[in-house]
Amino acid sequence: MSIQDLLNELDKEKLRIFSSIEKNIVGFWIQDKKDNTIHHVIGMTSNSYEIFHYAKTEQGVNCTQWYTEKDFKNQFKILTK
Repeated sequence: MSIQDLLNELDKEKLRIFSSIEKNIVGFWIQDKKDNTIHHVIGMTSNSYEIFHYAKTEQGVNCTQWYTEKDFKNQFKILTK
């Protein structure tokens, strides 16, 4: 096996690991990097995430919002399942 073949296999393994992480975040708790509020990932597609936002005040409303993968990664930090 050549060095290039080994590098290709390594790249495939990295992609497999990264993909499995991204596919399994439904149900995870996340933290907003801007205001440190906690939210919940409730759905996703191949390139977007559905987030459940809890009301911040008694008069507020719980809601869901979709984020693109880029916006999600810029705004949230994954905490735990």
